[in-house]
Amino acid sequence: MATHSSRLAALADRIIRLLAILRTVGRYAERVLGHDAALLEAQERVTAWGGWFILQQSAGALLRGFEVRGGLAEAEARLDAVLQAPSLVPRDETAAVVALQDWPAIALARPFARLSPGAVVGITGPSGSGKTTILDRLMGLRATPEAQIAVDGADITTIDPASLRRCFAYAPQQAWLLAGTVRENLVLAGGAEAEEATLWAALHDAALDERVRALPCGLDSWIGENGAVLSGGEKRRLGLARAYLRPAPWLLLDEPTAGLDAGTEALVLARLQARLARTGQGALLVSHRAAPLAICATTLHVGLAPAPMATPLTVVPLPALA
Repeated sequence: MATHSSRLAALADRIIRLLAILRTVGRYAERVLGHDAALLEAQERVTAWGGWFILQQSAGALLRGFEVRGGLAEAEARLDAVLQAPSLVPRDETAAVVALQDWPAIALARPFARLSPGAVVGITGPSGSGKTTILDRLMGLRATPEAQIAVDGADITTIDPASLRRCFAYAPQQAWLLAGTVRENLVLAGGAEAEEATLWAALHDAALDERVRALPCGLDSWIGENGAVLSGGEKRRLGLARAYLRPAPWLLLDEPTAGLDAGTEALVLARLQARLARTGQGALLVSHRAAPLAICATTLHVGLAPAPMATPLTVVPLPALA
């Protein structure tokens, strides 16, 4: 017993000394390199000590910070160039920027549908039929032919992308996550100033709150590269919670329960229904599964071949913004 205790004491001493070294290196990095988040994240996580696992994460983050720091300026410059570049999606640059209502309706030519604000609509069909394409086009992520989609009576090709995206909160099937904390991934939705209660409410509605509370540092727990400490279903639910935090009249959900067991799926869907009833949001929900489609008032079927149409959508001109 004494030998075991002494070995534990020696191990604890080594951990304490390593912590001191990491803190010293962190302070040195701050003095020499300034407030570089890629380096200081290690010091912050060491301060919020959560066990040996967090220590390993801290050391790894520190080393990665030194390794990649030389490329940060180039990466920032490239991102700035992308963000300042013209949109890759063709649109009529001579068209007026329209003023959308706070709760716009949606009209689709294929499959033909007119969706009122607050509607909960399922979209199903075989793989490759274009279900996700509908969501991408609503977000302005793919080019849309004229007279195929209208938002608030205006052809989507005439709507400014920034105005269009304010109408939608998107949870894609593949939830790409930052190499950061749970909190940092949530506030990507634009809720940097969101109170903790709001973040926890979104996690609760995505049935992920208990999992996050069990992490060493809760919201401030490091989840690794692309959410390495989370399962596929947990990553998807974190993406769902992020979409919940974006104030938008429509939710666009692409296979939100894929990979979940029946019990977790039922919980996610029950909380989604409660959230929609509470907020009045509409939802377009793409799924191959019966349970998600069962909560939808209407289901649209997308076939592999375009359905014949007599005429394209008739769009109504809206007033231009001043």
